[in-house]
Amino acid sequence: MTKQDAQTAPEPDGKSAQIKAVETRSVSCDGGGGVSGHPRVFLEMGDGPHVDCPYCSCRYLYEVEGA
Repeated sequence: MTKQDAQTAPEPDGKSAQIKAVETRSVSCDGGGGVSGHPRVFLEMGDGPHVDCPYCSCRYLYEVEGA
């Protein structure tokens, strides 16, 4: 991941999930690492505009630099 502009969006259960803008369609997520994290997962967006982590619901949003 190169560019990460973190934002938060409310979840239906009241929790806030992060939204991270990335410049690649392949990302990895570990939930922030450390004790409060989760196992690292590698996620592919395919042709879609985003992918959500199945553990922490963090959304990785594909954004082309300069667009």
